[in-house]
Amino acid sequence: MVLATAWAAPPTRASDINSPYGVVAFIPSPTRFDAMEDADIAWGRYDFSWRSVEATGKGVYNWGVQDYAVAEANARGLHIYAGLGYTPTWASAAGNANSRPTNNQDWYDYVYAAVSRYKGSVKYWEMWNEPNLMHFWNGTRAQFIELFKVGADAAHAADPDCMVLGPEISSAGARTLWITDLLQQAGDKVDIISFHQYDGGDLPEGRLFAMDSLYNHIVNLGYGNKPIWITESGWATDNHTQPKYVTEMLAGLSTRPWAKKFFWYQIWEGATEPSGLLRQDETRKPSWYAYRDFTAVHPAPETVSINLSTSDITDGVSLITVGDGNTTPDTKASRACRRNTNATGGDYYMYFNVDDAFAFEGNRPVIAIDVDYYDLGVGTLTLQYDSMGDGFYKNAGSVTLGNKDTWKQFTFYLEDAYFGNRQNNGADFRLSAGVGTTFYLDLIQVNAARIVPNPGDFNADGRVDAADYVVWRQNKGTSETYEQWRANFGRTYGSASGAIVPEPATSLLAIFSLLCGLTIRPNRKLV
Repeated sequence: MVLATAWAAPPTRASDINSPYGVVAFIPSPTRFDAMEDADIAWGRYDFSWRSVEATGKGVYNWGVQDYAVAEANARGLHIYAGLGYTPTWASAAGNANSRPTNNQDWYDYVYAAVSRYKGSVKYWEMWNEPNLMHFWNGTRAQFIELFKVGADAAHAADPDCMVLGPEISSAGARTLWITDLLQQAGDKVDIISFHQYDGGDLPEGRLFAMDSLYNHIVNLGYGNKPIWITESGWATDNHTQPKYVTEMLAGLSTRPWAKKFFWYQIWEGATEPSGLLRQDETRKPSWYAYRDFTAVHPAPETVSINLSTSDITDGVSLITVGDGNTTPDTKASRACRRNTNATGGDYYMYFNVDDAFAFEGNRPVIAIDVDYYDLGVGTLTLQYDSMGDGFYKNAGSVTLGNKDTWKQFTFYLEDAYFGNRQNNGADFRLSAGVGTTFYLDLIQVNAARIVPNPGDFNADGRVDAADYVVWRQNKGTSETYEQWRANFGRTYGSASGAIVPEPATSLLAIFSLLCGLTIRPNRKLV
């Protein structure tokens, strides 16, 4: 028996949490960790299953495999996405792993124990795998949503800085109803939307097209500004086709800025899973070399960040206290965060400084800032930054708050960041929801070397005009992209193709299409 005591082993060296590259790695081994590290695959999806850890009875835990995975990942600077389902026999209503628990309190207690134990090392948690397939969940959709709520509450109670992902549905099942009901009934519990992609004619371009369709459905539900991860996709094909599909999927996803991470299924082919990147004897297949070659040419963007909470987790970004920018730690929808202290008394902003070693005095002008914000449905969230030629408080655009009472993420693109510490008290940028409005922020990530689309220029002709509104209207664009058009109306860009920076190379037409809510497939792939 191993008790659920805390596991306090932080990573031993720096790693890039913003990397989009992942792989399913349920069964860890030194060789598989080596393969991930050598291919710059920063993320692994691992098994922290309730049925395995608490298999023999309530409160009797065996964390051996999980402790090993966390220790190895920490030592190598890799990141863990941990899956918590399924049900142990003793807790199951029908005695099966895919059955609902007899008592959801048992599920709550396990999730709380797991997240508490690894809160120093693991921040991203999967509640269940493919609940829309009967062999993984044989309860009803309503019962799963209740289970998800219970698990999410337990995870956030154990670690208010953790991220809960879901619904982790498979495209092999009826996914639209599942994702609709979960977001409409428990959207405030979902920090990151995750799904598995296997339909689409069994070709990369078909799967990418199907991903676009589901993304547009998520946008239409009002949740397009939540981060989205594709946490499983792959092919069990021959050594000629599989590496080609690896490259095409990674290239296609690089043209979809809404897809934050991608996990190939899987690292090791095992006895019956030839979709692996490694053979059964753990030697490397041509598909592993294809993944490695892609990450070498398209490295993850450099990133600095701050996670706002009672004790802010700073990694190259600092919160600055200013007379009109006092902040207070808070909790919103179970997530630790900060709010402006007195919205009606003059605290209108939150100010941030970017480490000069990352960006200083215009040496890195192209920046993308991802902001996790709580959508209260009042006003707009605006970012102002220290620019190269348009002052210390240049407006980078706004996102309209859509009254969803849930956490979302929006990306502000800067083409001329100066970041010379010229705002109040040496800040480089600030955020506000307007005079007198309380707003809540959590994770702020400042990314270099991203694609910078021309905001509002949806027909990619270098001008923001009425023709772009027609494109937006015809394709049922979102309120966020309307605000981009409105804020930039009359603007002329330097070229019709937008600003392209090295990571990753892409087709801007695909980006404009996605911003507008189109579901066309790109007519060009990067290989």
